[in-house]
Amino acid sequence: MYRKIFILLLFILLFSATVFANNNIQKQFIKANKFYEQHNYFEAVKNYEDIYNRGIKNGYLFYNIGTSYLKMNKIGKSLYWFDKASFFIPLNSSLNKNIQIAISKA
Repeated sequence: MYRKIFILLLFILLFSATVFANNNIQKQFIKANKFYEQHNYFEAVKNYEDIYNRGIKNGYLFYNIGTSYLKMNKIGKSLYWFDKASFFIPLNSSLNKNIQIAISKA
């Protein structure tokens, strides 16, 4: 009986931790987007990359990192992140346009 209660409480605790972590990641993504909108690309990249370092693998996250680097004129880094994004969202027209812009600046 106690074992079932323990397992149930453990499940609830783990589920709550996951929901809390996801909520923090969403808040950080919104924060990074605000930095991007304010043309503060350095802070945007710091926040986006922190999300990535927490284990999030998402094509749109990679696209945002690449675009921020492109805005900072760091072409090599932008192409690196665009390459990662193209694995997840290969047909995204904005991604493909930014890749062409980065290549033309290289």
